[in-house]
Amino acid sequence: MGMVPHRIGRLRGGPMATPSDPMPRMNRSTHGNRPKAGIAGEALVVDVIRRIEPGFDIIQLVTAFLTGGVALVLIYRHERLTMAAIDILAMVSCILLFLFRRRIPIGTRVFVTLMLLLLFGANSLLTSGFMGNGLMALAMGVLLAVSFLRRSFAILHAVLSLLPLVLMTAAVSLGRFMLPATLTARLNSPFDWLLQTISLTLFAFIAFFSIRFIRNALVETIGHLHDKVDELEKTREDVDHLAYYDALTGLPNRYRFAQDVDAQIQQGLAKASLLLFDIRDFRSVNMHLGADHGDRILKRFGETLLSRANESFLPARIGGNEFALWLHETDEHVINDDLAASLTKLRLALAQDGLFNDFRFYVPKSRYPEDGGSFDACYRSASMALKSAKQEQRNGLYPYKPAMAESFKREAHIKVLLEPAIRQRQFQIVFQLKQDVERMRPLGMEALCRWHTPTLGSIPPSEFLPIIAHTHLAEEFHEMILLQTLDEFARIMPALPTTQRLSINLSPLFFLHPGFRRLLMQALEERSIPADRIMLEITEEVMVSDLAKLRDRVEALRSSGIGISLDDFGSGYASLQYLTDVTFDEIKIDRAFIRKIDENDQAYALLQAIISIGRLLGCQVVAEGVETQAQARRVQAAGCFVMQGYLYARPVPADEVIALMRG
Repeated sequence: MGMVPHRIGRLRGGPMATPSDPMPRMNRSTHGNRPKAGIAGEALVVDVIRRIEPGFDIIQLVTAFLTGGVALVLIYRHERLTMAAIDILAMVSCILLFLFRRRIPIGTRVFVTLMLLLLFGANSLLTSGFMGNGLMALAMGVLLAVSFLRRSFAILHAVLSLLPLVLMTAAVSLGRFMLPATLTARLNSPFDWLLQTISLTLFAFIAFFSIRFIRNALVETIGHLHDKVDELEKTREDVDHLAYYDALTGLPNRYRFAQDVDAQIQQGLAKASLLLFDIRDFRSVNMHLGADHGDRILKRFGETLLSRANESFLPARIGGNEFALWLHETDEHVINDDLAASLTKLRLALAQDGLFNDFRFYVPKSRYPEDGGSFDACYRSASMALKSAKQEQRNGLYPYKPAMAESFKREAHIKVLLEPAIRQRQFQIVFQLKQDVERMRPLGMEALCRWHTPTLGSIPPSEFLPIIAHTHLAEEFHEMILLQTLDEFARIMPALPTTQRLSINLSPLFFLHPGFRRLLMQALEERSIPADRIMLEITEEVMVSDLAKLRDRVEALRSSGIGISLDDFGSGYASLQYLTDVTFDEIKIDRAFIRKIDENDQAYALLQAIISIGRLLGCQVVAEGVETQAQARRVQAAGCFVMQGYLYARPVPADEVIALMRG
């Protein structure tokens, strides 16, 4: 009958669909392959029809009631029994359609109901004229046709509904048909039949345009809602992807990685290893080659891991330059071979892309179930191993050891003690002399910090300073130590030779802090300490922070008379370029070289090179950590004559410095 659902069937490429068939679902993962607007609109009409199907069930029951009621009246009055039989047939048909509504497509039900209403309407007009339900039946049929049929078929049905009235008008006008007198002669007037024909025609027009307008508006609204639902669905998919995957590398993030690992553990996995990959000194790569270059390296690393991903090789990006890998393998030899192959492949890929590939990895490892029974526990163990690897500067695979947990427990205890210690100024300042071994006289002193606690005893600076650097207390601590050091020096300065300089160690962040220079100059002025009596020691780590800012800061301080010393030279950050870009007054050789010069000719050669570089740059060179006569002789033979270490003087409180100077 030209129902809208029949056209929808052709969208699916198979047999023609009926209204009872489920609507084809839109593939939300391919939003660009939507049906065309017109076809999609008809699909929405089908959706609307399916939603109002319960209302159509009520219409069928009403139709059955009307036809049955009229049939009973005719039978009761023994009038036109043939017509009564037709009404009974219509009633039974409507009841059957209602009872079997789940099996009969709605298109078939609408078509049969329309024909029954047309038959019943015509029959009622012939039986009772305008006193019966004929007009109401025809009008109801018009409404159903306009609501459920395509436009052409709805118009055809409206014409068929008007046909009985037109024929009755003609028949009455020509005297070929006459209703019984009991129904009043008025109904035998051709004018009345013509008027009712016109009325039904107007009703059909009004119904057609109003219902079509409402339905089209409804379809358009539902279409917009479908579009919004699709957009929301796509947005939800995007949000889900962002929530579970890293945007740069495409690897699972920590949250998704934890879910995958825990899922394998819950499924009864016997053993596995969790590896973390931390690119060493990656910050310097970003600093000198640019963040975009660094991102391309990370992306390529992610692609290398992702290319091997499977159930027993789960990679992830935890954050920054840290990656993770879950392996169904615990043998270190097998893992080392696997890592070597993967990193070789990565470096070749980076080289082909023209990217920096000369870097090293910290690769801490924890084992399941020995080092943890869940992802969180294994990750906690691996993180401890990572921190230990960084402290010891250990590249490559670095397994977790239970002793690390005790070490980090101690670190947590130190963190608890730090804040009250800073507030109560529990730190002591001591001084260690620098010795001119040619003239055998002190050239100055370095301020050092000591901390003694009631519960843990003496804690060395090498232990508590790195902890402070990663807390909110760092700035407050360094400011307190600076002012306390200047207080101690101001107290003993009048008794010292004017050539004696005080060296003060500073953290990179504190040295580059915007308010540092103003704080220092004000503190010196308040204590009447000449600027040329101060030497500030900064480590090579400050070089990778902000070279331009560092250069400006150094020049400003040197112009005020303050000396600048490069401490721990050779520990891994500085390069000759830095030494040419920034002017230093002093270079202090890292104690690691001094410890090795007795037994390592290469270390001794490096020591000689550093001393030569220092002389060429016009810097005073100081050897730190000289503890034996053999070391002193080797350092002196290499051309360095200023030394600092236990061989010449141990760190002492300010009151003992004057005695050492005189001795």
